[in-house]
Amino acid sequence: MIKQEFRRITTIDLEQTFLKKLDFYTPKLLEIMSRKGGVSGIRIRSVLNSIREDNIERKRDAIIPALMEYLGEPTEELIKKYQNIPISSDEEAESFIMKICTFEQTPSGASRSSIVIEGVEFSHTLQDWTESDSRTFETTHYTTETTHYTTETTHYTTETTHYTTETTHYTTETTHYTTETTHYTTETAHYTTETTHYTTETTHYTTETTHYTTETTHYTTETTHYTTETTHYTTETTHYTTETTHYTTDHTLHD
Repeated sequence: MIKQEFRRITTIDLEQTFLKKLDFYTPKLLEIMSRKGGVSGIRIRSVLNSIREDNIERKRDAIIPALMEYLGEPTEELIKKYQNIPISSDEEAESFIMKICTFEQTPSGASRSSIVIEGVEFSHTLQDWTESDSRTFETTHYTTETTHYTTETTHYTTETTHYTTETTHYTTETTHYTTETTHYTTETAHYTTETTHYTTETTHYTTETTHYTTETTHYTTETTHYTTETTHYTTETTHYTTETTHYTTDHTLHD
């Protein structure tokens, strides 16, 4: 399942890639490790004795433990070997964090390997521990990729949450702005109504003033006419008085 899923994600056959690279670097690794001295060198050479056999699986089985020994990593930390134990045995599995277990039976020599991670055994049909090592590497890489994908997903979720928060904030601001605009529009409409009312009142006042002015003009005209008539009447009266005085004077003189 892991192989198929890894291949689906990366389009790489990780097991074959791992084994191909291991075979490619084996001669160079042998050359380097053969120079190792001391107790480690003795243990490495004892492990590499089987590599002289013309069997690629045995070479792979030998080169990886020898490399671990060369690097100072105890093989028992990763590899657990069982002998004369039934194939189905899962002894001590619950205490393992990560372990490659090899089970060998005699005298037939039938064997298998499996991977145990956090007390759970899986891939128990593996034929040798090199395949188990490859599968462990594949599982670890897949876990790393999954963790990376999870991290990216978490980052994307965080960015999405941030974007949603920003959008919500923007929506709130827009709503506030819309409310303010509506309020301003209402105030403007009210002001326009008041202005219209004021204009109507002013127009009415202007009309009344015009009417009053017209009436005043008419009254002034009438007054002027009356004054003219009065002046004419006064003139006539004065003339009459003058005539009367003249007549009286003439009459008095004749007497």
